[in-house]
Amino acid sequence: MLVTSMKRISGFVPWATSSKSSLKRYLIMTSFFAGFPCQPFSIIGNRECLADARGNLVWEAVRILERKQPKAFVLENVKQLATNEGGETIQKIHEALLDAGYRTDYKVLIALNHGLSQKRERAIIIGFNDDSLDCFIWPKPKKSYSPLKDILEHDLPVRNFVSDRIRKSRHDQDHAINLA
Repeated sequence: MLVTSMKRISGFVPWATSSKSSLKRYLIMTSFFAGFPCQPFSIIGNRECLADARGNLVWEAVRILERKQPKAFVLENVKQLATNEGGETIQKIHEALLDAGYRTDYKVLIALNHGLSQKRERAIIIGFNDDSLDCFIWPKPKKSYSPLKDILEHDLPVRNFVSDRIRKSRHDQDHAINLA
């Protein structure tokens, strides 16, 4: 269903949509970009991290990297990936990527600081299977962005807005941070 929808909408067919995808038909891969389900790591999710089956899909990305050995990769997820379990989750991922032959680095980037009108904080993991990491420079924050009021449509239906549960969760989290 997902592959059919993506092909119909964009003409693009993703090469992998599940852990059952075959890698044999893809002979050469020079770079790899992937995200994996965020619910196991997110403040809105269950925070079971790698104990959640969806959280274990990161190992599928590692398997692909190990088998296809692209020169570089980028993995992304919610910012809590970097802090869950006292940093143990990101350390396990780092060790698996190191075992797969990659030198890695990670950083939490905030989309707002890079020209987007959204405070979307994402953990970005980058890796190289050579010495390119020594030359890699993380992007510097930009000073400006377009305000959301200049981008968003007006008079949107209520269903397009965040739920009360999520709004309260965010408010409670922000309040706790401000008290600390």
